[in-house]
Amino acid sequence: MIQTSFRPNGSKPVVTNQERLDKLQRSKRLQTIVGVLAIAILLLIASLFYFVFHVPGETREVTGTIVSFETRKSDDAMRFGYFIYVRLGSGPTVRATIGAHVPIKIGRRVTLIATQMPILGIERYRFKAFIEEPPGDDYLFPKRSR
Repeated sequence: MIQTSFRPNGSKPVVTNQERLDKLQRSKRLQTIVGVLAIAILLLIASLFYFVFHVPGETREVTGTIVSFETRKSDDAMRFGYFIYVRLGSGPTVRATIGAHVPIKIGRRVTLIATQMPILGIERYRFKAFIEEPPGDDYLFPKRSR
């Protein structure tokens, strides 16, 4: 039982040390609960971010013709992004990622893999293969005639 003592005039009760300790314990419990909830919310947001941006949704193959290409340098790191712009058979022109080792020639027909994000529905494209082979073996390094 918590006892409070009164001042001689009886106007305000004086809080005892036990009451102060109880109030301190309640505030510590509240801080712990708030901390656990904050961590749980951060984990939930991180898992949703991973699901939306890294878990592939439906994938399909599309074909088109290369109309342009681009190399971009990242601002914060020494990384380069290699992209091709492809006019699809259905009409729109899309940007697709491609490896730096792949020889690009405008006008070649390519197959792309289109991946649709599960929740947002945004499609990302990446290079898969060329449809027709380049003419002859000397496509990259033509032989010189002497």
